[in-house]
Amino acid sequence: MVEARSGYECRFIRFSDLAAECARICKTQSENSMRFIRGLFTNDILLIDDIAKRRITETAGEMLYDVFDLLYSGEYKTRIWVTSNLSLTDLASAFANADIGDAVVSRIDRMIEDNKMIKIEL
Repeated sequence: MVEARSGYECRFIRFSDLAAECARICKTQSENSMRFIRGLFTNDILLIDDIAKRRITETAGEMLYDVFDLLYSGEYKTRIWVTSNLSLTDLASAFANADIGDAVVSRIDRMIEDNKMIKIEL
């Protein structure tokens, strides 16, 4: 973690906490959901821990797609680190909405192909 020793600012958040906060905001202020998502990119690194520990609801899946889509677009320079015990194939099936699951995994695949994301498997 050279970045951590080099003064980069990192935000660590458990996916379950991120999804709950996004759902709360969407329920009460749906117009602020993109503002919430954009607010995740204020640090150099965003570390989302334990994606798909539980089934991913439709709201959480849409939020996750928006996160990856904004990063893929190049609009933000934030680096993203994601942890999961699932393969990409298994990750897609963890979404309550299969279309969103496929879209998220497709975006991750593209980020890996374009060297915007590194996949590490143990």
